[in-house]
Amino acid sequence: MLLSFVTLLDDVLLHLFAILPLSDVLHVRQTCKRMHILTKLRTVWCDKFLLEVLSKNLPIPGDLLPFEELSGDDLEWRTRQALLLDRGWRVRTLNDPVSLTLSPPKEGATQVILLPGGHGAVTVHPHSALLWLIEPTGKSKYSVKQSAEWNFPVAGCQVVRDSAYSDHIAIGWMEGPAARVVVLSVGPGHPFQLLGQSKAVNGTLIGLHDNFVLMNVVESTGDVGTKGIALIDWKSNDGGVAILESRPEFAKYLGFTFYESHIIVLWEAHLGIFPMPSSIPAQSTTLVKPSQIYALAHHVQSPVGFSLCRPRQLPGTPYPGSSSEDNGYSCISVIAGCNERIWGVSNNITRSILFPVDKDRTMFRLAKIPTQVEEECSAMSIGSSGRGVWMENGNVRQCTPREILGSGTQFKTVDFDDYGKPLWRISRSRSEGSCLDFDDGLGRIATVSGNDIEIVDLVGVEKV
Repeated sequence: MLLSFVTLLDDVLLHLFAILPLSDVLHVRQTCKRMHILTKLRTVWCDKFLLEVLSKNLPIPGDLLPFEELSGDDLEWRTRQALLLDRGWRVRTLNDPVSLTLSPPKEGATQVILLPGGHGAVTVHPHSALLWLIEPTGKSKYSVKQSAEWNFPVAGCQVVRDSAYSDHIAIGWMEGPAARVVVLSVGPGHPFQLLGQSKAVNGTLIGLHDNFVLMNVVESTGDVGTKGIALIDWKSNDGGVAILESRPEFAKYLGFTFYESHIIVLWEAHLGIFPMPSSIPAQSTTLVKPSQIYALAHHVQSPVGFSLCRPRQLPGTPYPGSSSEDNGYSCISVIAGCNERIWGVSNNITRSILFPVDKDRTMFRLAKIPTQVEEECSAMSIGSSGRGVWMENGNVRQCTPREILGSGTQFKTVDFDDYGKPLWRISRSRSEGSCLDFDDGLGRIATVSGNDIEIVDLVGVEKV
């Protein structure tokens, strides 16, 4: 007697679903009520998510929630979103992008910040910051609406996002005796909720990472007698400051990133590795000297990007992706514009690979791999996975993680693709003064050019 597919036990069917291609599982779902129920089970999408997303080291869409808290519907959406974006990214034929135009009632924006998880964005204006909520309303359809406004106490405040991927932002103003840095939540249901604040030192707000606010101290004062990058613990707010030492020969500050237990700071002429302080003594200033300093062969300039070329992992995932160790090296790519002529080409991107030689002693090495980009790069945003976007003359183009040989060692680093057809073209033909942000998990691009603010979703899959 021959058995039909529908007579198989549930356990057998679930095993089959685990090895079937995702498209086949979705087709089976349409056959009957029983298959619809079985293909919705969390165990099916746990298997798919682990095999199709994590094992392939694809960027993870959505919030970085603990794995055990994710429902079957959520895992299905993340799996489908990641595969659709990956397929389109590799073959360069993405679905018709969905463009959202933000129309603030006030003056033009100077910055746009995409929020983790794809819930919304913050636009920064001369006198305020606006919070926008983005909600899916169907396949390739979204609604966007202004949710809240935070008015600056003085014009031209600086706004930065938490580089630890929380839903926090910091806003700083440096004028007058009431100079402050405030940390706000912009998560769902908490529009501009005040979390904490600290007294600002004489400098520019450049970053927020977990409990640390970072400021670029450009002038010595009575409170801070050394120039450099100031770290302030906004949660304790006890008056302690740690200064990452800077020197005149380092030239102008360009950017920073956190790497394991270190802080990497890039200047025009040097790159410094600093140990991250575990705590800062109250009511005192602590000078942190670099553990290693690299003099750059060529001076660099903005725009700047950093990437581990390794997707962020969900807390509590059953196993990490295979890219957690690339041939024994945990690497980071440092990409910046070059303000000197290399090989006779004026508009170049210079790229370096930073990796630890001896993890026990936390010794680092730098491998320099120049990359030619014929057009001038005016803005750049690169995710931790190595996927990113860059802008030239109003065209938004993609960059992708690639294996490359440098200094006799195989690395995974960011490579710049020039395929003729850009991912997107901003409304204005000129990109001077433009800024760019990118969510490598969702494939969402945000651009500001003049008074035009656009958010582009490259996939636009319906959330189940």
